[in-house]
Amino acid sequence: MEPLAGAGLEPVQESFGQKTTDCSDTAQDTHWRKLVQLSDVPRTYTFTELSELLEVNESTLRKRWWEKLETAYQHCPEALRVEVRTTKAGSPVFAFTEFGLQVFQEFKAANEEGYGDRYLQAVALQYPTPTAPEQLPEAEPAVVNVEVGNHTIVLTQPELRQTYSLESLRQSEVVAFDDPLAIAAQFLQTADALTEEMQRDIRVREQKLQQTQQAKAAIAEKATEFKLEARLYRERTAMLATAQSQETQHLQHSLNTLQTLGKPPADA
Repeated sequence: MEPLAGAGLEPVQESFGQKTTDCSDTAQDTHWRKLVQLSDVPRTYTFTELSELLEVNESTLRKRWWEKLETAYQHCPEALRVEVRTTKAGSPVFAFTEFGLQVFQEFKAANEEGYGDRYLQAVALQYPTPTAPEQLPEAEPAVVNVEVGNHTIVLTQPELRQTYSLESLRQSEVVAFDDPLAIAAQFLQTADALTEEMQRDIRVREQKLQQTQQAKAAIAEKATEFKLEARLYRERTAMLATAQSQETQHLQHSLNTLQTLGKPPADA
């Protein structure tokens, strides 16, 4: 007869195997959840990683390229660099975003093609210094009327039988405004408004001058390049025209030689 204990082993083993499988599935789910969470975090790059990706010296990226790009993109709405953590001392640690990596790649390509400065000028024109909003005029103060009320015992007005005047005591006439403080307040307000408008006009004109200077610099460099290309085009087309004419003359000469060997058609 088989022992009774053997009959109860199989359910125990199945339960243990089921628990093992459940634990393995739970650990795998936790692992994939962590991977998904990490994939949601935007990728950032340090100067060292940028140096390896771009194959450019790290010192060049820090001291030369970044100073120029930071100035050119200072008014760009998308950040090139973001704060990723803080040190134990509380200092922020920054790293470059995907957009920052793209900007460095574009600037590298521009330098290799020889128009790095023009690239920076174009970016500065694309993201100019924002103009300060005009200040609205201050609203006039509301007029407040205060009533004393009627909690007063009113006496009967006495009759004054004699009129009094100080005119006879004065020996000269006085020329004066009725409310000089109101006139002074109006003058100050008008002067402040005019001063603010003059300052705003100066800012607008300075900005227009700066934009004109930037446009002039960009166009001047392109104009020099265009003059060079035009001269090269004239020289090249002249050479091609000469070569084309010579080849055509040789072709005509060969055709004439062949035609001289032909017989005229027989008369009918």
